[in-house]
Amino acid sequence: MIIEKEESLIHTGDLLLRGVIWKVVSDTGISFELLEDIIRGKKSIDMDISTKLSKFFSCAPERWFDIQEYHNRQKMEEEEY
Repeated sequence: MIIEKEESLIHTGDLLLRGVIWKVVSDTGISFELLEDIIRGKKSIDMDISTKLSKFFSCAPERWFDIQEYHNRQKMEEEEY
C-alpha cells in the first residue's frame, strides 16, 4: 500500500501501542477511555483496575496499587515544595 499524504503516515510504534491498548481493553474489560486516561496520567489505578491489570500481566494486584500509591506520595511531596 502506498501512502501519498504525509499526514496519513502512522509510525509502527503507534500501531503497536494501539494494538496493545486494544488487547488490554478487550481482555480486561477496562474501558478504552479509562485506560487512555490512566496512560495519560489523568486517572489513578484503584484496586478494581489493579486486579484486572494483575490478571492480564500475571502479577499480584498489590503491585499495581503499590506503584500508584508510590506515585501519589511522590507527587504530594513535590507539591509541598
